[in-house]
Amino acid sequence: MAETISATNASTPIHTRAHSPALPASEGWGTAVVAPDPAELLPVRVEPIDSRALVWAVACHGGSGASTLAAMLEHVGDSGRSWPGREDESPFVILVARDSSDGLAAADRAIRQFRTGLVPPGTQLVGLVLVAASPRKPATAVRQRRSLISALVDTIWPISWHEYLLGTDREQLPQVGPHEEDRKKWSPTVHVPPEVVAIGKQIVTTVKELLELDEQ
Repeated sequence: MAETISATNASTPIHTRAHSPALPASEGWGTAVVAPDPAELLPVRVEPIDSRALVWAVACHGGSGASTLAAMLEHVGDSGRSWPGREDESPFVILVARDSSDGLAAADRAIRQFRTGLVPPGTQLVGLVLVAASPRKPATAVRQRRSLISALVDTIWPISWHEYLLGTDREQLPQVGPHEEDRKKWSPTVHVPPEVVAIGKQIVTTVKELLELDEQ
């Protein structure tokens, strides 16, 4: 019988505020943000992907968990370690990184790349997903670095450590859409973790808010 786990509180962003656009380095954010070195920039993907994603998950580094997140949320596409650059694809992006020193350093570079306008025109950053790097509480230095990054990104969603994912093929993971019902109990082999379901819904809500801003 599959293990059943009681669901904890739905995932709550550890940081959120009104959204800010990417701007050229001489304007707005660019006056306070230094662009990454050219060698540190994430590339732009122009190859088509067979996906009708509402939002693209962009991995800030290898092993970030972006592909696993995209596998569990049907409205999130996997863009790998590249910004989506096709005009016929969604411009909405969530960055994904591990909640570790190296992961946050990579996230910092990707966010600064966005904030200084070194991304495809029209790209909209929905937020940053930080995936736990271990079951232990992050070190103080990691938490401090996360606090610094929160000044650059509008929303940060945390995902806790899920041991079972280490031994599960992505192709075997359950998948949900943005209208999945909340569950009091869940089974790892049958259901997507409730916090991931909640993040999927919050991503859609944020995209709707960004679209409304564009129409104003």
